[in-house]
Amino acid sequence: MIRHPFGRRAEKALRALSTADRTRAAEALHRFQENPRHPSLNFERLAGHADLYSIRISRSHRAILRRVEGAGETYT
Repeated sequence: MIRHPFGRRAEKALRALSTADRTRAAEALHRFQENPRHPSLNFERLAGHADLYSIRISRSHRAILRRVEGAGETYT
């Protein structure tokens, strides 16, 4: 199972979203935990960064995830 602990910056960014976008973010993150390769997430590595990835939250929002080295499939 994929784990994704949140830091303070992520929690602050989530609070700044509208209620609808927070719901979309929760759904996308849940989907990511269940199946990170789900086509709707468009999970991809960010160009020029070995440890940064993104997933689609909505047409206008993406979550940036950092893979934690040595911790298996853990992202922050």
